[in-house]
This record gives sequence, C-alpha cells and structure tokens, in this order.
Amino acid sequence: MQRRWTDLDAQGHANNTAFVEYTQEARTQFLGKGGAAGLLTDGLLVVTNQVEFVSSIPFSPDPLRVEVVVSDIGNDRFTLASQIYDQTALMARARTLCCAYDFDAATPRPLSEGQREYLESHFVSVDGFREMPHKPLGGNGIRYPFYPRWSDLDPYGHVNNVRYFDFIQEARIAAMTSLDTHAVRIGTSTWGDGELPKEFVTWLLARQDVEYFEQLPHRLEPYMVVSAPVKIGSTSITYNAEVVDPADETKILARAVSVVVCADANGVPRALPDTIRQTSERYMVGQHPVG
Repeated sequence: MQRRWTDLDAQGHANNTAFVEYTQEARTQFLGKGGAAGLLTDGLLVVTNQVEFVSSIPFSPDPLRVEVVVSDIGNDRFTLASQIYDQTALMARARTLCCAYDFDAATPRPLSEGQREYLESHFVSVDGFREMPHKPLGGNGIRYPFYPRWSDLDPYGHVNNVRYFDFIQEARIAAMTSLDTHAVRIGTSTWGDGELPKEFVTWLLARQDVEYFEQLPHRLEPYMVVSAPVKIGSTSITYNAEVVDPADETKILARAVSVVVCADANGVPRALPDTIRQTSERYMVGQHPVG
C-alpha cells in the first residue's frame, strides 16, 4: 500500500483516518478478485469498522503491507481481519464487518455460491477484539456540525465509510479543546501557566470502533456529531460519539467509541494532567450534561 504525503497530520505521522484508508484499499483489492468480484459491483456495505492502533506510521517512499483474511462468514455477512505492517513491524490491526447488499431493494442479499467459496478459501480463525460498549449520550455532549464534501462520496453515491472517521475525529478534537483549552492537539508544551512548562505532550488514538446504521447522501445542510467523555483512565480518555441529523436527533445514523491516550515525546503513555482529568470528569455522560 503506497503512502502519500497527504496522509500525514499535524503531528507528522499518518493520521488515524489513513489507517482506515489503507485497510479499505486492501479490502477492495482482495474483494475485486476471483469469485468475490461481484461483491463490489453488486453492492457491499460496511457495518462496523474496528481498529487497534499499535504504532505511528511515518512517511516513507517504501510501501506498507496490508494482510487480509476472512475471519467469519454468515449468510449475507462476513468479517475481514486486517493487519498493517511497515516492513516487519506491526502498525495496526482491524476488523471489518461487511454485508452483501441490494441497493435497489434496500435489503441485504445472500452471498452467492462462488462468493462464499472464495471467502472460505481465505478463512483463518482469528480472535475478535475486546468489546467496547457504547453508552447512549441521550443528546448530551459537545455538538459539532459537519458538511459532507462532494469528494467524500464513493462509487455507490453515498458518504464513504472512511469519511466518518474524519467527522468523528474533528468532533472529538473540538470537544476536547472545548472542555479544556489546554488539550492542544499537535504535541506542544503549551499547557497553561504553571503546568508542564517544558514537557512535550501529545495525544494518540489507541482504539476506535465505528458502527454504521444509515447511508449518508451528499447534501448542502450539515449533519451533526455529538461527543462526550464516558470513561477516564490513568493515561486515557474514552469518548463516545453519535452521528445524527439535526432535523431528527432521535435517530442515530452512526456511533463510535474512541480511546485517546496522553503520551510523551517518545509515544509512551503518561498520566493525564490534573486540569484535563478534572474537567473531563465533570462532563462525563451521566454525571453532568454537556451543552
């Protein structure tokens, strides 16, 4: 998988959304061959994306390697397990639940015999990820409107599954800096008067799960992401997010669980600063509504 200079974020390494791009491109190559080729042309939906981020990916002219196997097969659904490598170093693991889908009938369709045979020929027994339960936000959280771009659409004509990671990331960053302005995102030492005046601190995404419930068409009106902290650890904060339509916020279009880790200049987890811990605890869902 070729790296691109535009994959890098403000911290100088591949953004977490690029990891999902790599697995999507590998999945497309894998499903575009042999008996599975019709899965893409006939219709395929991503139901869930789960990613464990093991290490940061720097820019290099050398390609990454993405390994893909089938870890579960059902009547109309199957799970792909992926691993991203930089040379021999493991950088991330992913699990993607896919569903064969008839867009005209707006319903799942059974796998054909040829598709099932292809998937079974690449079956490998792989453990699933630890469950990351989502805590319903009930409308509480920092609200972040996002406007889908024309370039966000995939060949099926709706917002691509990878782009949800962009929206959720922007909403999470806005939520963190809204709750505490000390939560700088680009790895600087500006944490406020008297706190960590010379110590480099950065934020790393350790795990993110996204569940998709509705397809998002392009439109000029914004959608909305509502985000809030739901768990505070010694070095990490877990955020939940819900994608909704402002016209009917009772209907959740997608939801996500994200674990963000506070780290030093070497990427080693470090204790959360007291200011961020205290502010995040005050605004945890179930304890204090965030407006």
